[in-house]
Amino acid sequence: PQSNAGMTLKKHHRRVSSYWTPSSFPIVGRLPSVSGLWQRRNPEHTRLIVPNPAEDCSRYQLPNYIKYNGNAISTTKYNPITFIPRNFWEQFHRLANIYFVFIIAIDCVPMWNTTPVIVSAIPVVFILALTAVKDALEDMRRRQLDSKVNNATCHVWDKNSNRFRKMKWKHILVGDIVHISNNEQIPADILLLRSSSLDGNAFVETSNLDGESNLKHKIVPSVFLDYCNDLMELDDTFLQLKIACTPPSKDVKQMRGSFEMDGKSESFTPENTLLRGCRLKNTTFVEGVVIYAGHDTKVMLSSGRAPYKRSHAEVKTNRFVIGCACMLLIIIGITVMGRFLWGSRYDAHNIPGFARPVASPDWLSTLGSSLVLYQIMIPLALYITVEIIKLGQVFLIQQDVRMYSEDKDESFVARSLSLGEELGQLTHLLS
Repeated sequence: PQSNAGMTLKKHHRRVSSYWTPSSFPIVGRLPSVSGLWQRRNPEHTRLIVPNPAEDCSRYQLPNYIKYNGNAISTTKYNPITFIPRNFWEQFHRLANIYFVFIIAIDCVPMWNTTPVIVSAIPVVFILALTAVKDALEDMRRRQLDSKVNNATCHVWDKNSNRFRKMKWKHILVGDIVHISNNEQIPADILLLRSSSLDGNAFVETSNLDGESNLKHKIVPSVFLDYCNDLMELDDTFLQLKIACTPPSKDVKQMRGSFEMDGKSESFTPENTLLRGCRLKNTTFVEGVVIYAGHDTKVMLSSGRAPYKRSHAEVKTNRFVIGCACMLLIIIGITVMGRFLWGSRYDAHNIPGFARPVASPDWLSTLGSSLVLYQIMIPLALYITVEIIKLGQVFLIQQDVRMYSEDKDESFVARSLSLGEELGQLTHLLS
């Protein structure tokens, strides 16, 4: 296939290569030292990179492996240790959950007890457990998507075989020289070294990053233009490359730096780089060196960890709970005051038997009993019903045949089970 200016590329470019799985880091070396647990990673001022093939050592001994993050990513919110405390912390952002647990605590006091504590706790435990299961399933889906991305393959230069070999994305390191063919996704933020186009042009689609389907133009730095064609191959000249760039930042415009090779130096700008998540288009292939990998890439720094998302319905429900709680306090205040005024008509000897005070002060007993009796003003059954409806709605949407894309061979995936009620609430569309 050709990629000269003015011609449309149709074929997909491949390099014949074997599968490359780098040797793993020694188990003893993975164990952190006690002092290392308390040390923070020093902030970067300038990132200095030398291509990994220039180093004569194993991959886990490379300076780039030691100093910089790898290319594996994780967007999950929980792990087996933090799931219960963190999930409960997020669930108690709902004022209703705080209210229901408070009612159970009040019901545990003997003087205020109206029903067995177990009976009061069962519906609250059920709704907390149901929400926890929903969040766990949602996080498992994120883990599966992360695994799919981390196990995608890309061609990486192996100096021992003197050719490009297939490697999983999660094994790519800063300083690796990668080969990207037409229609393939960019595995990391890379600096362009070569292009199949004689003039060093390359085109990428950034719809995964900014939603724009129009192609973006990229160009190889002028120092490397002599290597831009289908016939040239990598040589030892690229092993002399030294790169200095800015520290990782989510600002795309800050992707600047300089490099030196064979006595020539030049600065580079965002137009000379390809970002992770872009897709190469209308270009047979490009080759470049990884300068940011994994969570240091622009797309990962911009996205961050999955936050706790609150829908508009949940925000309104919290306001509803606050309003009901205020009404509840007013009614309890009226009840306590009425109890006090009614009780003031009798002295301690002639008060009716059913109204005789218990061992505690009369107003305190009335306050707790009223709170337990009037708790139904905030209905717990409503929240249980809403959680079940959310799960059912997401299940029906994912099973909908009309939500299937034949072009991409993908069905609808609900990455958050809490935002089903947001559908159909679009008010503005900017284009």
